[in-house]
Amino acid sequence: PKYRESFYKNRPFKRYVDEWMWEKRGFGNKGEGQDFSRADVLGYAVWAWPANEKVAAWLAANWERWEREAPAFFNEKWRKRVQSSAPREALPPALKRKFNTADANKRKYRRASAAAMVRRSSLVEHVSDRASAKIVPK
Repeated sequence: PKYRESFYKNRPFKRYVDEWMWEKRGFGNKGEGQDFSRADVLGYAVWAWPANEKVAAWLAANWERWEREAPAFFNEKWRKRVQSSAPREALPPALKRKFNTADANKRKYRRASAAAMVRRSSLVEHVSDRASAKIVPK
């Protein structure tokens, strides 16, 4: 009875994630350290994430360093997950701008490639129309 409280505490998953996985745990699926633990947490459903302010502060403090150092969790899949799943309130302003710029560049590239495909397909149709035309001598 004396140590029972420290042995087991019944708590909702979101609270467990916030109190243990976000604040205290020092390991993750891809390595040791609090960053690895927190990166694992952002792989869960968004409703289980800690408060938006905590996530935003952590991302703001570390994103540029991760871009330089590229830890194991900071791969394309994880970055896309953060970009697509994180609530806008959980992203620091600098990261929002970076994501918005990247999205704008993707849209611009898609429009340019779509226009190039249309030009190529109309050119192919034009060439194939001429090639299929029969020349009949009079």
